[in-house]
Amino acid sequence: MKSNLYRLASLISICCVLIVMAGCKEETHVSEAHGFDIDEDVAFEEHDYENIVPANNMLGMDILSSIEPDEHNNRFISPLSLFSALSMAYIGSDGETKDEIAQAMHIHDFTDDDIKKGHAALYDLLSSMPEEITLDNANALWIDNSFSTQDDYSETLQKYYNALFQSDDFSNDATADHINDWIEEQTNGKITDMVDAPIDESVVLFLLNTLYFQADWAHPFDPALTADDTFHTDEGDQTVSMMSLSEDLLYTDTNDYQAVVLPYEDGEIEMNIFLPHEDSSLDEMMDTLQDMNWIEWKDSLRKEAGTVRLPSFEIEFETNLNAPLQELGMQQAFTEHAEFPHMIDGNDPLEISNVLQKSVIIVDEKGTEAASATSVEMEVTSAPAAPPFHMEVNRPFLFTINESSSGTVLFMGTINDPTPVDEDK
Repeated sequence: MKSNLYRLASLISICCVLIVMAGCKEETHVSEAHGFDIDEDVAFEEHDYENIVPANNMLGMDILSSIEPDEHNNRFISPLSLFSALSMAYIGSDGETKDEIAQAMHIHDFTDDDIKKGHAALYDLLSSMPEEITLDNANALWIDNSFSTQDDYSETLQKYYNALFQSDDFSNDATADHINDWIEEQTNGKITDMVDAPIDESVVLFLLNTLYFQADWAHPFDPALTADDTFHTDEGDQTVSMMSLSEDLLYTDTNDYQAVVLPYEDGEIEMNIFLPHEDSSLDEMMDTLQDMNWIEWKDSLRKEAGTVRLPSFEIEFETNLNAPLQELGMQQAFTEHAEFPHMIDGNDPLEISNVLQKSVIIVDEKGTEAASATSVEMEVTSAPAAPPFHMEVNRPFLFTINESSSGTVLFMGTINDPTPVDEDK
């Protein structure tokens, strides 16, 4: 018999986002993912995503700055995956819990309609990627078949988040396999074993979000120019595989850092590399970026000829986000006083037990594959001719992957040590 206080276990992943809630009692089934496509009957304006993109990006920087790094002192998250999952929980919350989630997500100035329409507009935008770019998204609500969701809540998730509804017997160990199989399928095999069996008896629902990205560079690095070189880590120098690219690129050199934009094919998605100056640090640079509007730095970008030397890298990252979210003010949601009255039928109270994120990214001469990703390309005013720039990314740096027209950050991470994952195995 389940206890009276059910936990809303939110397992949020770069490639998949899971949040536990409750669902209707019906036969076990698994549906095909719908991706970013939004129902034609959903009313929203084309640029409604502008209500949520700055919040998404600020939440990403908040979380990236506060999570514990991996054994290589690297960090990697998907702001969009986290933001999508939390917003689905936010829609089902009320009272002080809702206020605290809004504070953590930077959405306190917006209504529920603003948030729902913002997601619909953003998903609609991200659904229009050119065929050269793979950007797949899926949301799902996976529920214990002893419970049922409120009609208004399930309708909202289906209409605005294109969420699928799955019902399963959480007391059966096979349910964890069903969820993990779905996640693995949606992320092209990159994210596995997200949910452990047996599922805790107090867990009644998972909200799942998966985000998968793969694309080649618009300007590939020449493998013939890749060579071993030194990368200066916080723990000492490492020999890494350094790629090299000479091209006309959007570039800036500020008082605090160098930054360059590396577009993927067709320019709809791009990677931004931020390299602090040698007399600065990664933390100091991140503080500078965090203190200003996330897009402000792009005003200084100019198309310039130059050379970028960047290490190839891979990251497999997993983190529990309970503490970082609580530090951002989202506290009541994790306690017995949580208010989630709009999710399930009946009077059973819910609380969040876990917010987890798991992610993978591979960057090489050809392009990037990630379990959740975004790239942005910005057009800037032409600048007078200048000597070619040189950007030697041979020390800790920040990177983001963005959608270019909206500025949505899909992925972001910090690299302190680009040692390949396979070298540890």
